[in-house]
Amino acid sequence: MATSMNFTKSVLVSKLQSEIKNHVPEIDYITARGNQIDIFFTKDLDATEEQTVTDLVNNHTNQENKCKIYNYVKKDVLKKHFHNINYKTEVVPSLFPKRTIVKGEVQKVEYYSDEALTDLVLVVEITYIRNEIGFALERTTTRTWYREDNTIHPELKITRKVYTLNIEDQIKEIKRKRRNQIDLLTIKVLGLMQQTITDKTTQEIVDMGRIFLATHKASFQNYADDGHMQIITDITNATDSWLDNDIGDSTTIREFIQGDLQ
Repeated sequence: MATSMNFTKSVLVSKLQSEIKNHVPEIDYITARGNQIDIFFTKDLDATEEQTVTDLVNNHTNQENKCKIYNYVKKDVLKKHFHNINYKTEVVPSLFPKRTIVKGEVQKVEYYSDEALTDLVLVVEITYIRNEIGFALERTTTRTWYREDNTIHPELKITRKVYTLNIEDQIKEIKRKRRNQIDLLTIKVLGLMQQTITDKTTQEIVDMGRIFLATHKASFQNYADDGHMQIITDITNATDSWLDNDIGDSTTIREFIQGDLQ
């Protein structure tokens, strides 16, 4: 009997393949070219199996390959176009965001439906144009939605924000960027301390980090508020021995901090 079968029908390949697999586990793969589909199997099918596949194809409903976000939104927003769904407040339960932050600048947020970060629902990519001293001139945000078969919906949403119209927007943005930068740097440095200090307990290492932050609190705050670079001088002159711990590639924690801030 046949190891492949051919049909003329519009199908949603991933759904049909799943439907067939539940009845004929030996399905290998499906190819589709317009309305022409070819179904391949890992063994010869007998007459009963062929009839089962034929029935499944004939009964298959080419359901809309909708965006995943509709599986998680509140009922009162189901009729909204996905561009207009607030993915932070109109989703229940909340999606799980994974952020990519570079020197305090959020460059990408990937939203997943699960805490294990396996089911990607939405990706938000953010790019900035900045002037020579780091102030944002404009920001472009591109939102990409994933459909139920994990393909990307072609209708992206791209928005643009101009910061030069209001100087206070520029100030707020760069302060937020620097604050993010310091917060993330603090976490990274604590991790490097734990990695390179082997004769102290975790609590002792945390206390050392707190003392360091308290000592240089004013300089860190001045950097966050106005970009004042006194903090670089303070880090250069600091005598905390752990700052010179090697973290690999002949780089010390001190050099890591300086490189992140500059």
